Amino acid sequence: MRATSCRFRQPLRLRETLDHPELFALLDDSIFFTILNSERVELQDAVRILQNIQERKLYRRVGDARFPDRGMTAEGFERSRLQERFEREFRAKLPNCVRDVDYILKIIEVDYGMREENPLRKVRMYTKEHPDDPIPFPHETLFPIPREFREKKVMILSRDGRPETRRSTERELRRVLSECMEDLGLQ
Repeated sequence: MRATSCRFRQPLRLRETLDHPELFALLDDSIFFTILNSERVELQDAVRILQNIQERKLYRRVGDARFPDRGMTAEGFERSRLQERFEREFRAKLPNCVRDVDYILKIIEVDYGMREENPLRKVRMYTKEHPDDPIPFPHETLFPIPREFREKKVMILSRDGRPETRRSTERELRRVLSECMEDLGLQ
């Protein structure tokens, strides 16, 4: 796939720009329209996704639940019994009117780019009195900060595009999510 540099109008391979930020910065939106207007069979899924974005046919977040950490690594969490139990109970409690294609159950791990470490510990500030001497950011005194900087969540997204059933599907997904959270003691 080739993109066009907005400054020089020379064709660039997208792969070439990945390791060269100066080339990446030259790209413009022409790649979006190149894909959108493509007739190539291998790009038809990408064309459909871009059309859905343009028409605002996006998945809607119905809700989420936070899993307790219990010292699990990302790999260990991926196959944890709690996750499997949640998925099993969630699917078992869904009414027949909610089809598997109407929702996405996604397990995600959220952090602030530094795993369990507090990112504010790396922030430095400067004062007028000493503009060349950085001091640690006084985050404890300015605002409350979370105790954990990495969390695991289950997120439910609705992808029911039928206007006549979307509200009822999302209501049922929320109800089942709430029941499962309560049954499993999640937040």
